Amino acid sequence: MARVVQQRPGPPYLLIIVVFLFLTATTLAVLQFMQADKVKKENTTLKSTINNLASPEERSSGLIQKMIDARQESTDGMRATVVGQFAQREAALVQAIDPTAASYQVALDKAGAAAGKIGSRRGLVVELLQAHDQLVQKDKQVDGLKKEADTLQQKIRDKDKAANAQTKRFDEERNDLKNKVRELEEQLSSEQTGHEKQQRAIRSEYNDKIAELNKNIAAKAQQIQEFQGDAQRLKRINSKLSDQVKDLLKPKIGAINVARQPDGKVQKVLQDQEVVYINIGSKDRVVPGLTFSVYLPGGIPETGEGKGSIIVTNVSENISECRISSQKADDPIVEGDLVGNLAFDTLQTYTFVVEGHFDLYAEGEASITGAEKVKAMIKKSGGKLVDKVDVNTDFVVMGQEPPRPARPSENAPPQDWKVYQEWMKIYNHYGDVKLMAQTMHIPVLNTNRFLAFLGRTSSKTLRK
Repeated sequence: MARVVQQRPGPPYLLIIVVFLFLTATTLAVLQFMQADKVKKENTTLKSTINNLASPEERSSGLIQKMIDARQESTDGMRATVVGQFAQREAALVQAIDPTAASYQVALDKAGAAAGKIGSRRGLVVELLQAHDQLVQKDKQVDGLKKEADTLQQKIRDKDKAANAQTKRFDEERNDLKNKVRELEEQLSSEQTGHEKQQRAIRSEYNDKIAELNKNIAAKAQQIQEFQGDAQRLKRINSKLSDQVKDLLKPKIGAINVARQPDGKVQKVLQDQEVVYINIGSKDRVVPGLTFSVYLPGGIPETGEGKGSIIVTNVSENISECRISSQKADDPIVEGDLVGNLAFDTLQTYTFVVEGHFDLYAEGEASITGAEKVKAMIKKSGGKLVDKVDVNTDFVVMGQEPPRPARPSENAPPQDWKVYQEWMKIYNHYGDVKLMAQTMHIPVLNTNRFLAFLGRTSSKTLRK
């Protein structure tokens, strides 16, 4: 029997699709609502953030729009945002406020402290705009400094150019000097080679001469030994002869005899002008101010007294002009008369010892100051002065014996004893000089004889 199979109804696809679409639409509606609510909240938050960043008036200023445009127009994509640009300018402003700050934060703290003193609550944009204006001023100063730097760099370039030119000249001169040095080195090398040859020849000759000299030295050394032996024998003989000479020593009259030799002669006399000319001059050691006694042609007497005296006024090489200081009325100075000065000599210098008190002005009182004047006369005449009598002394000029000081009492002050001892030294020294001169037979001249030999007189005319 046939079986009837009933066909099963298919699933309700359409219903399922409708339900799915409904659920999807519902879900999308819910999600859209939630998204709109989120966007609204974000928009509200964004508006609040924008208002905090800048008020509508500040946003309407052209500076922010310029910064936005600059970011949009940037081709490298590295342009900073508006806030970033403000941050950069803030950093530059902070640095300009205190360039010496140890760090950015230190400078920022100082800038914040300065802003706090203002006491206002202005927005960030206003502060940044003012900072921007200050930064512009700084930029202008920087531009000025850049111009100065450019000027200095130009000067440096000019200096470098001049230095390069000078360096080039220096290099050229250095090259020239190197060439000259090279030439000189070559010349030196050539001359050195010749010098070495000559030196070897000289050394060989020198060695030969040294050898010969050594032989001569050995011979001379032998002779010296012989001479030393002879010298010892001669020394003993000389000692004996010296003792004999001392025993046979006679009065030293040689100096007087030499002093009595005339120094020159009168060549011309101008009596009306009281001027005479003598035949000795500067070559004979004559100097202005030198005095001479004038003697007869027969010679100079032992007393030294002459017929007049003259003083030199002008000196030439061979002739001297003199002024007549004194002359005898019955025996005036004439041509051919002799002139002389005890302390003066055309060839040698006489040595004098002056001791005692002198009365040079015939005032009747001798003093120690007169000795200094006597010494001055001797020096002016060319003589030499010494303090002690020895074998080289030619003359001793003795004044009056100094007075023997009175011995102070035993209770006298030390100062009195000191003065007494000083005067006793002077008194004893006078006796020692006199005794030494007599022992050594040295000519002793008193005041009058000394003045006569020097062409002076013991009168007040010496003061002239």
